[in-house]
Amino acid sequence: MFKLSSLLTLTFVAGLAAAQSLSDSCQNALSGIVTNADTANCLNPSALISIALNGGNTSVIQPIDTWLTGLCAQAPCTNATLEATTRSILSGCSTDLGSFGLNANDDSTASSVVATVQQYYPTVRRVVCLKDSDKLCVTETLTTVESLVGPLTVNNVPSIFGTIMSQSQVPTNISCTSCAKEAFNIIKQDVPSAADAINRDLGTQCGAAFVDGNTPSGISQSASTSSPGTNAANNGALGVVSISSVSASLTMIGSAAFALLL
Repeated sequence: MFKLSSLLTLTFVAGLAAAQSLSDSCQNALSGIVTNADTANCLNPSALISIALNGGNTSVIQPIDTWLTGLCAQAPCTNATLEATTRSILSGCSTDLGSFGLNANDDSTASSVVATVQQYYPTVRRVVCLKDSDKLCVTETLTTVESLVGPLTVNNVPSIFGTIMSQSQVPTNISCTSCAKEAFNIIKQDVPSAADAINRDLGTQCGAAFVDGNTPSGISQSASTSSPGTNAANNGALGVVSISSVSASLTMIGSAAFALLL
């Protein structure tokens, strides 16, 4: 059975894969997702273009903030869209994922991954749409990380977050913030088994008040709960943009969410 940590790890692995040469079929699958009307209605994929065009050595925090702001304002993806998107990636990127030990061609594995995405997508969406006053928590967390390590770019994010997550404890100004507390509250509500596994460590590092279940002052939820739409404008500009750059940028999002969940 896949766990939430496995889902976030898969996001990170996708970014590591971006540092390599993705197969043509994988690039085509990713391009198809970005230009698909259903995903455009719930994932705001066209905004990823600005991240890719931002340059491999330029901070992408502001473009990411713009992308997530739009995503959170959109209706959530339906289970049908999540399944179609996930199966498209698994099929198109089967060779690439195979190098990480995932047999995407196995139907039971694919079905398990789809079920995991459908189960945890609402939780991850709520986490990445958290706001601290008027700033997205992901933006706030990435800004803090950037103050510690320098500009976060498409080119260096896998190594930076790999280093941070390999430490015995994530720095308290990342893991013990109001944003992190509310992210933990969401996890505790949605995935109690995952929360139980880290509850003691967080209480020790951040104090008993961190795990009391109360929403911190100033924290709000920006995720739209409206019904999915049916029409969206596709942006074909991604055809001239590096899919690898977009994939690496997604790693940054997954890593920031991962930091908020520790």
